[in-house]
Amino acid sequence: MFVQMAALHLGRAVTLSDLGCGDGGLLSLLGALEKVERCWGYDFQPANAEGWAERGVTAFPVDAFTNQNMVRLGDVTVATEVLEHIADPHGALRWIRSGSQALVASSPAEETSDSHDECHAWAWDEEGYASMITAAGFTILRHERVGQFQVVLAA
Repeated sequence: MFVQMAALHLGRAVTLSDLGCGDGGLLSLLGALEKVERCWGYDFQPANAEGWAERGVTAFPVDAFTNQNMVRLGDVTVATEVLEHIADPHGALRWIRSGSQALVASSPAEETSDSHDECHAWAWDEEGYASMITAAGFTILRHERVGQFQVVLAA
């Protein structure tokens, strides 16, 4: 839904990059959307290549956030359940903003600096997540709670 909304906001079919695409499950669904003309993904875990092949998606075994020179950003960049894992989410968002017109991002909504998954380097409440995204130069078009997660569409 958020990707389709991004395409409507941009007024055309879009290209899409998925940073941290895992085994390509979400990427395969996004690639089937009417308003997505081309999509590809990146994930630092080479073992996910088997899933990419099974799903018929284009993805590359690259840590997009530490090898930005090896990454091509789409009109829309998807970063679901990834920003809380990386060393510099603020810098990553500025980089995404420099190359993409829209962002779809999600992160846990209920974690705090005192209570979060041990593999997460960061935790944001809804206000903090929105603040970080707007500080990178995006305007938030939609910010929703979906279960225990917060999902943002920004352009």
